[in-house]
Amino acid sequence: MAAFARLIPHMPNFLTRGAIGLLGFVYFTKKWQVFLIHIVATWLSDLFINNATYAQYHPKFTWFYEEFYWQYVSYLVIALAALLILRN
Repeated sequence: MAAFARLIPHMPNFLTRGAIGLLGFVYFTKKWQVFLIHIVATWLSDLFINNATYAQYHPKFTWFYEEFYWQYVSYLVIALAALLILRN
């Protein structure tokens, strides 16, 4: 659902994966699940966006786009910041 939410129309700068990162530690008993959901949901939605929506810009199947790590690291930082804030 987190990956699908990126593909449907939504308000600018409103991301469900960001909310999962901020509030996921309250609901998940295993904290590593929040980090995993961020990465897997982002990767799955990137696969669809890069290979279906932007297929004309990529001549072959794209597993990761250039500079993907900035986006992935930002979601991990959001989750890590939430973990540190909720711990206090």
